[in-house]
Amino acid sequence: MKTITMRQIAIFTLLTVTGSAQNIYAEQQRGNIYDRNNIPLAESSVDGVRQYSSGESISHIVGYFAENKGRYGLEKIYEKELAGGNNLTLALDSRLQNIAYASLKASAQSGAVIAMKVDSGEVLAAVSVPGLPLTNFVKGISQQQWTSLLEDQTKPLLNKAVQQAVPPGSLFKFVTAFSALENNLITEETMLDCNEVYTVGEKEFRCWRHQGHGKINLKQAIALDCHVFFYQLAEQLGIDKLVQTAKELGLGSKTGITLLYEKKGIIADKESRELIKKKLPWNKVNTILVGVGQGYNLVTPIQIARLTTTIASSGKTFTPLLVNKITDSNDQTIKQYHPEIISDLGSKNNIFSTLQKGMETVANNKFHQLFRKKYPEISVAAMGGVSQVFVPEEYRDKRADDLPWEYRNHRWFSCYTPAKNPQIVITVFIDHGGKKGPLSAEAVALDILDKYLPTEENYKNSVIQ
Repeated sequence: MKTITMRQIAIFTLLTVTGSAQNIYAEQQRGNIYDRNNIPLAESSVDGVRQYSSGESISHIVGYFAENKGRYGLEKIYEKELAGGNNLTLALDSRLQNIAYASLKASAQSGAVIAMKVDSGEVLAAVSVPGLPLTNFVKGISQQQWTSLLEDQTKPLLNKAVQQAVPPGSLFKFVTAFSALENNLITEETMLDCNEVYTVGEKEFRCWRHQGHGKINLKQAIALDCHVFFYQLAEQLGIDKLVQTAKELGLGSKTGITLLYEKKGIIADKESRELIKKKLPWNKVNTILVGVGQGYNLVTPIQIARLTTTIASSGKTFTPLLVNKITDSNDQTIKQYHPEIISDLGSKNNIFSTLQKGMETVANNKFHQLFRKKYPEISVAAMGGVSQVFVPEEYRDKRADDLPWEYRNHRWFSCYTPAKNPQIVITVFIDHGGKKGPLSAEAVALDILDKYLPTEENYKNSVIQ
C-alpha cells in the first residue's frame, strides 16, 4: 500500500467540512508518479501546484506539468492517464537516481548515467546533467531564463541519456571483436602483431603505445585497448560485416525506451549521408576508423547501456523498461508492463563468454583495484572509451586540459557487477571530458557503486537481485 499524501489528507479534510467535492477534487485529481519503492517523484499540493521531490535529478524523466497540462517527459507522455487520476509506478530507483546525479554533477559539466537491471532491462536510473530547473517551468519560465537555457553550451534542455549521439570510441571494439569471432576471422587465441604503426595506402594509423604491444590475442587486445589489433580486424572484416553485427547488437536504432525524442544514432555504411554530402567514396580508412569507434558512427548512452546488458546477459537484448505499471486511485493495477526481449543471441554464448573475459580484464587493469578496496569479494566487468572531438588548427598544440571545454574529447565507461552473476549495469558518458582527468567516467561509476551497493555480506539479498 502506498502512503497517504498530504494532498489526500487535505482533500479529505475539506470534503469533511464542506460535504462536497465540487472543484476541489477536479483541481487535485491528477495522478502521482512513484519510483519502484513507492517514493513519490511527482505529486500535486493542496493548491494544485505540482511538486517534484527529486528536482533536477529526475527532471528529464518525469518532466513537468504546467498550465493544466503535462508539458514534458512522462508528465506529457502519460497525460491522459495522469489527468484521469491514475498513478504511474516506475522501474526507477530514486535513491540510485539521486546518487548518480550528484556524482556526475560533481565530476562533469555535462553528461549522462544509465543504470539497468541485467535480467529484465529495467531502468534503475537515467540521469542527464545539467538537469532542468523544474520550479521555473512549473511557475512559468521568464524569457531571460529561457534564453539562458538555450544559450548554455552544456545544453541543459537536451536529455543526454537518449538525445545525445556521439562516436562510441573503444566501446565499439567489442562490436568489432564480436563480428570477427562470429565470422570465424579469429579465435579467442589468435595472435596478431602490433608494431605501433598500421599503414593503409598512404595513411599511417598509430596505436596509443609508442613501442606497440607486440604479439597479442583478443583478450589481451581488449585489456590493453590496442588500436592496431582492431585496425587489422576491421580492414579484414570490411564495413558490411561490421554494420551487420552492430545492428544485430541493437545499435543504429531506437531502443524504445518511454522517453521523448530518442535518437537512433548512426551506424555508418557505404551509403553514409556524411560521405554523400561531401561526395566522397567509402574507403578502407573509413572502415578502420569505424572499427575502433571513431569516424561516422554515433551512439547514445541508453544504447551503450543496453549493449552492455546484452553482453552481460550472454545475448538478451531488452527494450529498456522505465514504467512498471499504471494504477488507479485505489491502488488497483490498470496496466502492468513486463520486460520485453527483442533479440536473444544465446546460441552465440561462446562469443559473449570471450567478450565477458575481456571486460573482466579491463576492469582489473583500470578500475577493479579501487573497487575491491571496498568490496573485495565482488567482481566487476568493464569497458571504457574516448570519443574524439574535432579540434581547430589553432588549438592542436595545446594539452587536453588547456583546451576550451567544447574541444575536449568525450569519455565513456560502462560496467556490470558481479562479473560472474551480472545484475546491474552502470554506463557513464561525460561530455567533453571531466573534472578528474582521463579517469573521470570511471571515477563516477566507482562513486555510484560505492554509495549504492549494500554491504558485501548483504549483497546477495539486496533489492537488485
